[in-house]
Amino acid sequence: MLFGQYPFESPAQGGVPSHQRVQVMMNRILAMQWNMPSDVHISPECRDLLSKLLVANPQKRLTMQQMSEHPWFLQNLPPDALSMNHNFLNHANFTGVQTVEEIQAILRMAQTPGPGKYNFNADAADFEGVIDAAIADEMDNNTSTSLKI
Repeated sequence: MLFGQYPFESPAQGGVPSHQRVQVMMNRILAMQWNMPSDVHISPECRDLLSKLLVANPQKRLTMQQMSEHPWFLQNLPPDALSMNHNFLNHANFTGVQTVEEIQAILRMAQTPGPGKYNFNADAADFEGVIDAAIADEMDNNTSTSLKI
């Protein structure tokens, strides 16, 4: 939202086929390779906050409490918002929060292609055709199920 692109997107991905761009981005996420564009003005406070949030090791990452006290987060904060945030963080029950192991299992599942109607892992020459077929099929389904007034 700040840059107009994903922080893990590589500037060198311009010539990479669509189906490979997702894999390249996933690899950059797992390796924590991200950058902030030099041509976009980002305040020093925002840069500092992002550099402390986009950290692979959860023990080194800012906590919600630390984030809510960060100078960038506090800028232009509405009245009483800080006390509301502190109240939530101090009284919330986090017993249902996922463990690191559960999150890693979800990431492993997300990296495994599942069965599907369309083969989005098709070779680059046919990839556009696969997407066009999926869109056409979706459009046909929406047209046939729309309400008639």
